[in-house]
Amino acid sequence: MGLDTTILPREIDKGKALSTMRGLLWTANAQVSAIGDSEPDVAMFRVADASFAPNNITCRQEVNALGTWVASREYQDKGLFN
Repeated sequence: MGLDTTILPREIDKGKALSTMRGLLWTANAQVSAIGDSEPDVAMFRVADASFAPNNITCRQEVNALGTWVASREYQDKGLFN
């Protein structure tokens, strides 16, 4: 298991980034899905039309309230890519 750190200005989050990408790359009403596993992904889930997370999501109550589909298993099955 790895550890990472992301530092962003307060006015920037993954939801704003996804909204910007939607406007730049597709039409404003394009259907967009998001996948994430931690609190910084919640802003992206709010903007996406559908959202998905592994069972090890760190903010379960919040993503459940948004209707995010949470998998029954933790993490990604590495066997799929070997």
